[in-house]
Amino acid sequence: MKMPIKLGIIAGVIIAISFTIIIFSQMEVVQNNVDQNELEQNEVISKPIFSETVIVSGPFQINKPQYKLGESIFFRAVGVDPNEKGQISFLRPKNATHYIVYEAIPFDGSLKTDFNQYFKPGIAGLVGICSSEDLVGTWVIVFRGVPYENISFEIINEILSGSEAQYEPVC
Repeated sequence: MKMPIKLGIIAGVIIAISFTIIIFSQMEVVQNNVDQNELEQNEVISKPIFSETVIVSGPFQINKPQYKLGESIFFRAVGVDPNEKGQISFLRPKNATHYIVYEAIPFDGSLKTDFNQYFKPGIAGLVGICSSEDLVGTWVIVFRGVPYENISFEIINEILSGSEAQYEPVC
């Protein structure tokens, strides 16, 4: 593949990721339709947008413990303390004992206490992700700068229907 084509692909991926981040950062919390008599004055109850399988560590959470290839991973931060600042690192498995940073997101609770991050792990030959086998396995979300436990989730070797072409080997 020639260099301009590679740069075009990289630029396209960056634009797609940026667009996704902007869309989800502007999502509003959905509120329950709760009878007002049950609420104390000024109390707001939020309806969780995740299922019962949500995995939580401090103010951070993901929507489920297992994903297929092609499925989106939805990460939320709700109520980050204004004094908390750090980095959220999504680590993919390299082998049975080592991980590689797939994506890192800085956060600063003094600037934003709630945010959403949505991503779909994919093949990217330029960064050494050549086939679906490079994505399958147990991933770890590590919180740097704050005392929260890691969150683990699994990407299984099953492709979401309609996403097969995205997981053809590239190297």
